[in-house]
Amino acid sequence: MAAKARLNGTNKRIEDVQSERVRCLDLLKIGGRAAVIVPDGVLFGSTKTHRELRRQLLFENTLEAVVSLPANMFQPYSGVKTSILIFQKANETVAAGSEPRTREVWFYEVANEAFSLNQKRKALYGQDNDLWDALVKFDAWNRYRQGEAENALTSEAPDRTADWLHPVFRPASTQVQIRLNGNPSNSIPQLCSPDPTEQIRIKNHFRLIRTLSKRWMRRAAAHYDLLVRQVNERVNAANTVDSLVRTRLEEHLDSRGQAPSSMVHAAVCQAVLDRRSEYFEEFANPNAPTLEEK
Repeated sequence: MAAKARLNGTNKRIEDVQSERVRCLDLLKIGGRAAVIVPDGVLFGSTKTHRELRRQLLFENTLEAVVSLPANMFQPYSGVKTSILIFQKANETVAAGSEPRTREVWFYEVANEAFSLNQKRKALYGQDNDLWDALVKFDAWNRYRQGEAENALTSEAPDRTADWLHPVFRPASTQVQIRLNGNPSNSIPQLCSPDPTEQIRIKNHFRLIRTLSKRWMRRAAAHYDLLVRQVNERVNAANTVDSLVRTRLEEHLDSRGQAPSSMVHAAVCQAVLDRRSEYFEEFANPNAPTLEEK
């Protein structure tokens, strides 16, 4: 009975993996792509369910990449060996006996990810994180596959850690600022650094920055409205727009890394102090004193 119970438990886990994969595909639009972390049994298991999973990924959809992760990467919760599958949803079912949709699959094995592979998961300072390297190489492979590059890999591939920012090993310096382009309600935030080397590292994170930009844009618009109300309520002969906004800017800079969105709020204040017409027009009314001359 015990052996049967264990077997049933295994089948239940396999069915769970199957149902989650189907759910991922159902949520995707035609042509949509997903990256899913799965146990390696999905790749090498010999059960009927495992074989059906692989058939659907390879024949009915396009499996683009398999990134093998080290065992114990998800300790202390699980020591199971896993991989990342990147696939694209197809628009129609493949008939039996047809050729598979998947023609080429990009493989990468992550050996190190800068944390110890035990339950303590301590940061290993100075060790490369292969996930950054995988991101660069997969991007190069995609550009090659789409005809945007002559080679899948360049002879001058970026260093695994030196060309990227990292919250532990290479955090952004305090010189990095957010600059806003456009009007207050629809601004385009950009990260800027006076250090050319650091600016290159920032640009390497353009996908992450693009994702954050929408959130920053909403917060910038909300803070601008709040700033206009607060300043216009307090502005008088003793407190000019310039001095009130500069005080708020200094408060945001002092709270950097402690208060949420402090850099976005500082960017809004700086846009006003830069005499940007689209930002200053709400303050320019007959009852408000003019800005101090520089």
